[in-house]
Amino acid sequence: MLNVPVTGWLALRAAVAVDRHDAYLRNGQSTPHTPGQDADRRAARLSARVALGPAASLLLRADHARNDYNPDSFVSDNNFFRHADSGKPEWYGAAARDRLTNRFVPRNVVPEQGWGRNRSAGAGAEFTWNLGPATLHYLGAHRKFDLDFLTNYIYRVAPQATLGVRQNFTGGQRQDSHELRVATGGDGALSAQAGLYWFDERSHSNYVFRDLAPIGLTPYYAFPTDPTVAKSRAAFGQLAYRVTGRLRATAGLRHTEDEKSRVGATSFQQGPAFNPATDFQLPNAARIETGKRTWRLGLDYDLAPSAFLPATFVYGTLSTGYKAGGFNDGCLAGPACPAAAAVAPGYLFYRPETLKALELGAKTRFWHRRASLDAAAFKYDYTSLQLSGNAIIAGAPRFITTNAGIASVRGLELDGKVQASADDRFSYGLTLLDAHYVSYTPDGIHSWNGRKLDRSPSHVLSAGYQRRVRLAGHEVRAGVDARRSAAYMIGVPSKLVQYRVPAMATVDATLAWRPDDAPWTLAAYAHNLGNRIAPATIDSFGMAVPGAPRVVGVRFDYRYQ
Repeated sequence: MLNVPVTGWLALRAAVAVDRHDAYLRNGQSTPHTPGQDADRRAARLSARVALGPAASLLLRADHARNDYNPDSFVSDNNFFRHADSGKPEWYGAAARDRLTNRFVPRNVVPEQGWGRNRSAGAGAEFTWNLGPATLHYLGAHRKFDLDFLTNYIYRVAPQATLGVRQNFTGGQRQDSHELRVATGGDGALSAQAGLYWFDERSHSNYVFRDLAPIGLTPYYAFPTDPTVAKSRAAFGQLAYRVTGRLRATAGLRHTEDEKSRVGATSFQQGPAFNPATDFQLPNAARIETGKRTWRLGLDYDLAPSAFLPATFVYGTLSTGYKAGGFNDGCLAGPACPAAAAVAPGYLFYRPETLKALELGAKTRFWHRRASLDAAAFKYDYTSLQLSGNAIIAGAPRFITTNAGIASVRGLELDGKVQASADDRFSYGLTLLDAHYVSYTPDGIHSWNGRKLDRSPSHVLSAGYQRRVRLAGHEVRAGVDARRSAAYMIGVPSKLVQYRVPAMATVDATLAWRPDDAPWTLAAYAHNLGNRIAPATIDSFGMAVPGAPRVVGVRFDYRYQ
């Protein structure tokens, strides 16, 4: 990164980033292929800040990035669980090496070398104009993203019947966004802001599944879409009123309108290209408009300072949230959708997800500001929670989203730091969580009421210690951070299965050295010292994505003028 002050009204900044590492996974398939969880990312960004007189400024940015990688980042869920094929998974203590080894050998196909290419680019602008009583802010951007890949999937279509499936994908997205906001200034008791937001995204894609013919399914399934359109419009405003010198109240309101549409098909093909003489298509065409008015109320108060608590801030907020609805593959009966191809509205569309959130908290500094404690208690109530997963519908593999009824999340978070001495610093954290379904029947018959939400351990503990030592003109810093998570669930509602991941602890460590007045620092680090590996995700076809293994390395930082 380089900052260049060109003139009194122009400053430039250039940044380049490169991130490369080999695959974390191991190949146990007796093939020469390289597995995934690698990276080869390169990115560059150029920024220019222009002073447009004493009251206005303009910030311009342009960026470009690419990533060449292998998307074969999965292993079988059998690497972590026994009896996963039967739908009754039981965790067992496999070695880290075994959990990272893909030993799945499909009987129906020879895997190919997976590959992926991501390209993204964008340009944006931020404009600020101080008008005296108010300040005008504008934020706009144009972005594009293109993706191509080939990957080898694991497809468990029935207990003890797991096949290999190759998938090719190509697609791209183009999106534009604009936000215009006006905020009052000054030190008066009342302040306000209001704005408009506009978003438009258009995408096209085609992905092809193959190799399911051995179980009587079509040799090739293609899912072309062109275009898929997503639009969002919003108007928002917020008022803040200083009731007293220490008490403040805020009220905010936002109205959002979302529109989504798609033109595409599910194509049943005998070969990689569509042939009208032997193949047929089912239309995937849908359009949905959803909207919601959401709001936020808040109070915050500065407690009177004391010798032990020089600064304490308490607050409370009550707010609502909204996530737009959408659609799955298929179409409704009509002129463009034959009755034989039509699906029910309850399957095609899924409803918006809504949230009501209550949070109470405090932030305090004590022991002559050498220690801190931030505490927050919260309760979230979700209605029509959106859950996504894979399933075979009408003889074709599909990615579907459904609504999960009602879910409740409540918890307590504590975290802080203690500067015990000039050279010793401690950090700590505690999260208590109760997150469960209140009302949910995944298949319309079996109840999941009371079951835990995904990745919601009942508690998480963290602690850290950093020590600084002075040695004859040198500074050495050593640190250790530990985190322990209670057991949690990863659910596959379409299979009525929940995978239980047991409690697990991880430890990170660092050691850094810097001579006095030197512009550089040399550090060694180790992440996940115990090499504790849990699945990050598990899908309905038996594919598990492992978390990162133990990583050790050295880092060199240099600052220059």
